[in-house]
Amino acid sequence: MDKYLIFLDASADIDLAYAKENDIDFVYMNYTYDDISGKIKGNETDEELRNFYALVKGGKLPSTSQIAPYLYEELFTPYLKDGVSILYICLSSGLSSTYQSAVLASKNLKASFPESDLVVVDSLSAAGGIGILCERAINNKNNGLSIFDNAKDLEDLRTKIFINVTVEDLMHLKRGGRVSAATAFVGTLLGIKPIIKVTKDGTLELFEKKKGLRQAVNFMVDNYVKECNLDSNLTVYVLHSDNDAILEYAVNKVKEVNPKAKIKTKVITPIIGTHIGPGAIAILAESK
Repeated sequence: MDKYLIFLDASADIDLAYAKENDIDFVYMNYTYDDISGKIKGNETDEELRNFYALVKGGKLPSTSQIAPYLYEELFTPYLKDGVSILYICLSSGLSSTYQSAVLASKNLKASFPESDLVVVDSLSAAGGIGILCERAINNKNNGLSIFDNAKDLEDLRTKIFINVTVEDLMHLKRGGRVSAATAFVGTLLGIKPIIKVTKDGTLELFEKKKGLRQAVNFMVDNYVKECNLDSNLTVYVLHSDNDAILEYAVNKVKEVNPKAKIKTKVITPIIGTHIGPGAIAILAESK
């Protein structure tokens, strides 16, 4: 069996106990509040993540930055130097330049350590979508797949990840240029909640609007029924950005339509939460 480790970046959401049990590690990502800089390491507890959203609710407006190639080189050099290869599943190239940075780092590192590999998989996804890919990668590795065969399988799977998200506050989407100021203002007044999906090329698409979070969740669950295999116990991630009430509602709705589902819940990583704001809810699963 190939000797390799699996890394995710801090844009991923995965059950932390599961990640620890399977020796998954994370690449940190930077954020900034006003003039204060910090790191999201990927292994924060839900309580720590809730503190992030409390700051946002209090008026703090964070921003994030991509990972530079030299940071990858610093992080991965000790492993590659010891002959350990890395399979790295990163944030969608449609949402960030992180993938391009990682590929550049991989080429630089290969020149220094030709016997080891940094294999970068563009998830075309984010949050729990990366978590689903990671679970598949762990199973593949445990079943003896080489690092390159594992990466190929993930690339086949990545276009079959169902992601529907709705947000509480449209103003965060306005900040990111996803909706106009007028749409955000009127939508907020009327309680309109947009439904966002991640497309097969890894970009975001606002494709529906509903009045109220519960109606939005109902719509997302209907989409889950249409697009995913319900005759299975595959993992379904139901994620939220500090909104326990709507989380419970969404979990119960998923259970109603698929009692077999292995539902995992988690507070959404701040790397994604920065752009969707507090109160959001997301459903992620493997599609047909």
